[in-house]
Parts: sequence; C-alpha cells; structure tokens
Amino acid sequence: MSTLLFLHVLACVIVALCALDRRGGFLLYFLASLFLTPLVTLVFLVVTSSAPKREGVPSPRP
Repeated sequence: MSTLLFLHVLACVIVALCALDRRGGFLLYFLASLFLTPLVTLVFLVVTSSAPKREGVPSPRP
C-alpha cells in the first residue's frame, strides 16, 4: 500500500515538474495531480501546450 502511494506522489511530482514554465507553476499542477490523477493532468498539459514557433522561415516573394 505504501509503495503505491509513493509511486502516485512521485508521478504527481514528475507531472508538476513538467509544468514549471506554465502559469500556476509547480504547486498548482501538483495539487491538480493529487486530486485528479497524474494522467489526467498530463493530458491537460499536452493538450494546452502552445505550438512550437517557426524561426527563420522566409516568406516567398515573387
């Protein structure tokens, strides 16, 4: 039982570390992972992530 609890808290910490650069930061996502599940919070992080910016792509000119 204590091993399962340890793994759950560890998963919550890992998800919260993925959210360090987000608004709300570590604490918000850690608590969300504890109350929901780490999997649900991780899916939320992936879905709401911003698209990568393209750099150095010149626009075509006639």
